[in-house]
Amino acid sequence: MTQRNRTATHTLATAAILALVASACGSTTTSNAGAQPVASTATVDDSTPDETPTTEIPVSTDATPDTTPATDAPVPSTDVPPETTPGSGDGSDETTTPDPTCGDFGAIPPVPDSMPTMVLDTDGDGPDDEVTAYGAADGWVLRVVENDVISEASIPDVMGWAFISNTFKSAGRDVVEVTDNDLGTTYIFSTVDGCVELLEESESIDDVTIEPLPDPAPAPTGPSDFTTGAGGCGDIGPDPDDPTITSELFVDLAGDGTADDHLVTYFDGTWTMRSLVAGVVSEVDITGVGPGSVRALGLADVGELTAGPEIIATVGAGASVTRISVFGVDESNCLFRFVDGADDDLAMTSGATIGNGSRFSCGPGYIAGNSWTLQDDDTYSIYGAAYIESSAGQFTYMPASDDYNDGLTADELPVDLFDCNGLSL
Repeated sequence: MTQRNRTATHTLATAAILALVASACGSTTTSNAGAQPVASTATVDDSTPDETPTTEIPVSTDATPDTTPATDAPVPSTDVPPETTPGSGDGSDETTTPDPTCGDFGAIPPVPDSMPTMVLDTDGDGPDDEVTAYGAADGWVLRVVENDVISEASIPDVMGWAFISNTFKSAGRDVVEVTDNDLGTTYIFSTVDGCVELLEESESIDDVTIEPLPDPAPAPTGPSDFTTGAGGCGDIGPDPDDPTITSELFVDLAGDGTADDHLVTYFDGTWTMRSLVAGVVSEVDITGVGPGSVRALGLADVGELTAGPEIIATVGAGASVTRISVFGVDESNCLFRFVDGADDDLAMTSGATIGNGSRFSCGPGYIAGNSWTLQDDDTYSIYGAAYIESSAGQFTYMPASDDYNDGLTADELPVDLFDCNGLSL
């Protein structure tokens, strides 16, 4: 085997990178302010996982909750204004008198188009119950209209905005997950005796156990293939009995001109990337994946200091985006994951939703990202920057590579959200 030269093999072309980042922005108004964004992004996904969580939900024995107040309960004032049932959010919908067993609520404020009312089956008698998450003056709220009974529950500590990220069945009824877009905190709600209640709060969607969704799931050649080489990269545990293989590649990580290095990502209770390079077995545990899966997409030579190509891989998903990271092998042929400028595991994003989007791209000796946001005047602002390997195993902001544009239309935004050495998500 030819020994790899571990010295830097590239010199980054600064002007070329700046041109690439700027070309993705689609405007000539720029400002190089010298800001140093961190590449790491932690978001959450609004897709529905395949597996049904096992949360036990209290179920009322009555199909229809008793809305008659107890004889010793205070009777609500007749001055309480009629309630607007969630719908279009414009205040023109039919009205329903608040039920005293769930509290008295005012009219629902206008609901943005990005958070429409959902029709779910919160009581198990059919999908005719209206569920809306909305921001009020005193905080975020989840409102449920079930059998014409209106109830609300507070969504704690939401400073920006929240959204209904998932629903799942428990005891034949729809349970609702609401996620804080900024913090990634997920709240689980259900109706109990006809009134909506907060059942559980998760610190982060990453804490929720979610079965992987292999895409694709090629058959492994056998765990024994990983254990034929020498050790030297830490304590490799016993081979998993029945792992879910999400990607398997034979590539040239050793730089000897032969694609005989074995690279596999798999799930066996935790996500792992394992490599067999020049006879050396090593692996990296990958945490904070959340929904989605870990998959090695292929190789791209993006490291300025690490010799040979690097591994580009998906490391889960967020809110309408795919999370992407970079892995490499060091001089001992041991696998490692690159970190960002804050020494966190590198995680950039690619994807778009209403009003927001992000793009990942790469080239010889660098990676780059763009992000854009819809403004109040219905135009977009877009920001971009490039990152280089400033020290072994670490990507940091490339000085003077940031680019900012505003006043863009939707047609001027990037169309290709992932562009890296011909690889595909």
